[in-house]
Amino acid sequence: MDFRQLRQFLVLSETRSFSVAAQKLHLGQPALSTSIRKLEEEFGCQLFLRTSRGVDLTMAGQAAMADLRKALLHVQQARDNARLAAAGKSGTLKIGFVGSVVSTLMPKLLAGFCAQHPQVRLELEEATTSLLIERVRRGDVDVGLVRFPIDNDPDLVVSHIQDDHLLVALPRHHVLAALDEIPLVEMTYYRFIHYTGEVQGALAPVIDALFQEEGLAPNTTHRAAQVQTVLGLVEEGIGLAMVPSNMSAISMRLSPHVVLRPIAGGKSARISLGFIHLAQPGTPARIHFCEAVMAFRQGGLMHLPDQIGLGI
Repeated sequence: MDFRQLRQFLVLSETRSFSVAAQKLHLGQPALSTSIRKLEEEFGCQLFLRTSRGVDLTMAGQAAMADLRKALLHVQQARDNARLAAAGKSGTLKIGFVGSVVSTLMPKLLAGFCAQHPQVRLELEEATTSLLIERVRRGDVDVGLVRFPIDNDPDLVVSHIQDDHLLVALPRHHVLAALDEIPLVEMTYYRFIHYTGEVQGALAPVIDALFQEEGLAPNTTHRAAQVQTVLGLVEEGIGLAMVPSNMSAISMRLSPHVVLRPIAGGKSARISLGFIHLAQPGTPARIHFCEAVMAFRQGGLMHLPDQIGLGI
């Protein structure tokens, strides 16, 4: 029994006429009769009762009809799902991201991608850049939205998305909050919440370099891995910190008692965001997501021609 015979059985059971069913199926009537006879032989019983007025289902045919209808529906669904997956319009896409992309980059990317590919199921995981690199290498994550710099790796495709800069985060009622800009030297007199020294994509060495250029060092009293954790500590008055400027929106929403100020003298450090994935060919869903990211970077539409460096 195959998909063709299932459909023939159901059409014949609905029309109760070999001639009408053959016409709907675009078959010759003898061919349809032969196919139905083979189906009955396979079932080992008569499914249709031939009469002068057409055909009727036998009790065996009636018993089989509901299950055969379900079987046909399942085959059709399997075929449709396979086609959607092959076209990158379904399946699962695992996306890892650093916390600093939550407020701006992630919502825009995901909103556009989901609008174009609503049947692709997304699994999101927040982690540090170093951890995301390892998870992408192992295939645990399809795409990682990370912070630069990261080391060159022949197994990974690394693409730049956008640049960002650092702002000073401090409690709303802190004495320095009255200033429009915060001098680095003033920060050294207060407790500073620093970041853990990750291997790659870390904010800690960028911040340290900023102070060192002025011959200064922060008064580090606490460290945390995630920007959101740092903001929480600042809100509780535990110290000052530096955060990426694209965290300003989420800072106002989640930490209303924290204010952000630029560093005095136009001094800041550029920090970049990008995405990584394995260089080997990926799933269609990953390919479409990479296209969406590249389109976002270029300010274009979601669907673009093949891009250089996507590794697909």
